[in-house]
Amino acid sequence: MNKPQFEQWIEKRMVKWAAIFLSRSCPSIRFRIIIALLSVLGGLSSFVPPKAASATDQLQSTRYNWRFVARGVEYVEVPFVIAGRPRANLIVARIAPSAVLFRIYYQIGQRKTIHDWGVEKPSAVVLVNANYFTTAGRPIGLVRIGSNIMNPATNRPDSGQFLVQDEVPEIIPLTTNTQKQKPATKNSISYSESFEGFPFLITQGKLSSFAAADPEVRARRTVIAKDTAGRVVIVVTSPLELSLQEIANWLQDSGLEIYTALNLDGGSSSQIQIAGTDFLQIATPVGRVPVVLAVFAR
Repeated sequence: MNKPQFEQWIEKRMVKWAAIFLSRSCPSIRFRIIIALLSVLGGLSSFVPPKAASATDQLQSTRYNWRFVARGVEYVEVPFVIAGRPRANLIVARIAPSAVLFRIYYQIGQRKTIHDWGVEKPSAVVLVNANYFTTAGRPIGLVRIGSNIMNPATNRPDSGQFLVQDEVPEIIPLTTNTQKQKPATKNSISYSESFEGFPFLITQGKLSSFAAADPEVRARRTVIAKDTAGRVVIVVTSPLELSLQEIANWLQDSGLEIYTALNLDGGSSSQIQIAGTDFLQIATPVGRVPVVLAVFAR
């Protein structure tokens, strides 16, 4: 009920009630009733109905109902709200690094759906797509497993990498590659893996610019992020198609406390598998991908 409708509703009922009391009251009481009625009706002009909650307000006030997957691993389906109406659910997985192992898999010349990768890696609690790739199935950007650089970096200014160094995950710019990665040697047990994504969506808790990408093109999205508590957060929007700007805005307003977020391959490649859930892929068509990130319980 808007303000004019509310005022009309109140006025009709106040007049009706006043007429009943006036007909049954003495003159002095009638005078007091008239004064009170005029005061109430005059106060309606200052009535301001409560403001409807925005989509962001609704999202931030939503309590996430996280579902247990394994120790340190949980997920939730979050409605994406536009103009107050849910459009589709985003899949969000949240992972405590101390409870899991992250591993990157790439087989030259072979591509598989996430379902088929899951058949090959049945103990993985989470599987998600990683790099962009060419029509020939070759990854676009860095793929590094141990001391082997399986595919070179693009050197894009907006690229980043998901790096696992001595079982500690990080999301960092490619420009810090030489400082962060320490290849294993015969006298060292240090081990690292990494893959490239682009562009950064959030850095140090702030929205990034998308100078080297079109922020308005809509597609299914896969994002890997870290929150302020150091947990890895994976977001898959499929089947919903969003622009880079839309998913970046959502991440910042989500209440997930995202500190860093990196865009990965999307479109038909955007897929996730979570152990113990009913979904293996989110939408069709489902692409075959050459590089995946697998998460295993320790």
